[in-house]
Amino acid sequence: MGDDSLLVKKTLLESKQDILSAWNQEMGEIHPISKRLFQEKVLGCQQLIKQFSYALYLEQNYIGFVAIKKSLRIENKNKLYLSMIHIIKESRNQGYGKAILKDLFQFMQTTNYSELIVGGDEKCIFSGVFHNNNETTHAFFQKEGFEVHSNNMNLIVSDSLAVEYKNNHAEFIFGITETQKQEALHLIKQHFSERWYDEVEESDIHDIGVLFDDNKIVGFINTGSVSSKQYPNSMNDYLLFENLSGIGPLGIIPEYQGKGLGLYMVNQALQALFHRGASDIMVDWTGLEYFYKKCGFKKIYENYTIYKCNMEDIL
Repeated sequence: MGDDSLLVKKTLLESKQDILSAWNQEMGEIHPISKRLFQEKVLGCQQLIKQFSYALYLEQNYIGFVAIKKSLRIENKNKLYLSMIHIIKESRNQGYGKAILKDLFQFMQTTNYSELIVGGDEKCIFSGVFHNNNETTHAFFQKEGFEVHSNNMNLIVSDSLAVEYKNNHAEFIFGITETQKQEALHLIKQHFSERWYDEVEESDIHDIGVLFDDNKIVGFINTGSVSSKQYPNSMNDYLLFENLSGIGPLGIIPEYQGKGLGLYMVNQALQALFHRGASDIMVDWTGLEYFYKKCGFKKIYENYTIYKCNMEDIL
């Protein structure tokens, strides 16, 4: 790795321009990162562990960066998240990535963190290691002993659907009142994950849809657009599109599932987003390919693999 005494660590904030310039020069055609996205998902993220998130320089020459996060969820308190890591092409295969991992494992030995997850962190830019033009990153983690934790994908639809899923009982409302938002949040808290609750809580009422049946809310859908006050993960590639919108998370409460209400709700949301001027609509971080293809998402935009490594396998 050369002379370690010449290596310098700088904060992500002071290195922001170098990080974005290097990333977008190499990856900008497939996954560009804007200043806003970097601020929301990295610099301004409460989960970021600044002590182990830094840019690496060889004297004054930028090498790469790493962003490490923790979870605010009690059930994930033993998990550490490697949110992003990037070593510029000229500096790869020289041991820098391996050295970063070594520092992390030493840190984990002195704490209660027992599992390192690559991707899958809250407010992530990537829901895993993306596959497009990224073979070397997968090879690196596999060589370092990481195992596949899970796989997911982003799907996209670029045309307004010709077929509408009608329902004689349910009513979909897009752009809701504050009272309806609170009712939807109560439903999410009862039936779905805390993470989904937080994502919808951050969203503006303009971006939320709810489904009524039997005169009560039985489903919800969260959306995003370039005008959203916070970008959901479905908007992370917004720079590559004329006017991207995104959907997710979404859900129907258990006793109303299996009745076609999910198809109806997604269809209504897509129609509303296209009516607002969306050029394309993305659903992110899903494994429900069959369901979303029925909804019109015929194209896989990107595949992701989340890797994991347990401390007991390292020691």
